Amino acid sequence: MQSARSSRRNFLRAAALGAAGFSGLGMLSPIAAAAEAQVVGWIKCAAMIAGLDPVEKGFLAPDGKTLPLPRWSEGFVVHLADHDWVLSVPACQWTVEALKSLARDAWGIDAAKSPREFNAIRNYVLANLTAMRLHAIRSAEGDVAFAADVARIIRA
Repeated sequence: MQSARSSRRNFLRAAALGAAGFSGLGMLSPIAAAAEAQVVGWIKCAAMIAGLDPVEKGFLAPDGKTLPLPRWSEGFVVHLADHDWVLSVPACQWTVEALKSLARDAWGIDAAKSPREFNAIRNYVLANLTAMRLHAIRSAEGDVAFAADVARIIRA
């Protein structure tokens, strides 16, 4: 089991490494000044929570206003890895549209006329099967396999 101090250090390291690549400002690069300023703020907050000095630990540059040089490559890898939205956002939209068709055809639920009822089904299905999983099934195996996987969850 980790000690509280070790756990705090790991938390701060994760904040520094992971957040260094995440801008939280749309599609900004991790080297953009606005994104870097936001990450510096996150690291300072994490350091306060952990009870550590972020400059002393090497998470911030000596001025405490920027990330240290040279930049950690992990931050860029994380930044690029977060690029799944290119598929995940439209896949979720396509999956919801497919669920609307399935609800109408299989259960007679029109999402436009009964949004509450449809949303209950949508939320239950997506809480048990991710939109990405359903999209992968539908794109690889078709609508019949998609409907079968959804039906498996609805019956459960």
